[in-house]
Amino acid sequence: MEKVLKLFKRDFKTSRLELRLISPTKKLAEDFWNIIKNENPDDFKYISFSLDYNTPLPTSEQETFDTLVKECKESNTINYAIYNNNSLIGFTKIIYWENNATLEIGGAWLIKSAWGQGFVKEIAANIEKIALLEPAISRMGWQCFEQNIGSKTAALHSGYNILKSAPDSIKKDLLRVTLVKSLPVR
Repeated sequence: MEKVLKLFKRDFKTSRLELRLISPTKKLAEDFWNIIKNENPDDFKYISFSLDYNTPLPTSEQETFDTLVKECKESNTINYAIYNNNSLIGFTKIIYWENNATLEIGGAWLIKSAWGQGFVKEIAANIEKIALLEPAISRMGWQCFEQNIGSKTAALHSGYNILKSAPDSIKKDLLRVTLVKSLPVR
């Protein structure tokens, strides 16, 4: 697993974005808090970037810091802050599932002003290019809620196929969709 994750333990750029590795600092928490504190939580009902998953986004700067710390504790996960034109616009992570050789793009969210510009699809394409360098990764994974039309559409347009839908373990009123995309044999 470490060999696979080593490929991604770095900052990288796409044509319009910069993904910077997250180290949970008070400054980064302040930066995230500054971009989310005025967002409407109802617009983010399909994400869970908070400590307890009961709210979609943190409700304070301290909770933002605590959320960043929690996100960075997962051993099979690498977290990124997303920047466009040097402005913080969101968060994403990759998760490597060694048991089925799947690299999942997970937890991606953008501030509302960045929606609909193809940023998540661009991130997915660039992560996939890097994944192609590692034979231990045989497929890409993507999860979203059935009701999250934007994420689901981005996944389908990126070549992912629906593997299954099931009630979410936490947000029981929502269906979690798992999508996968096989990578060529290398």
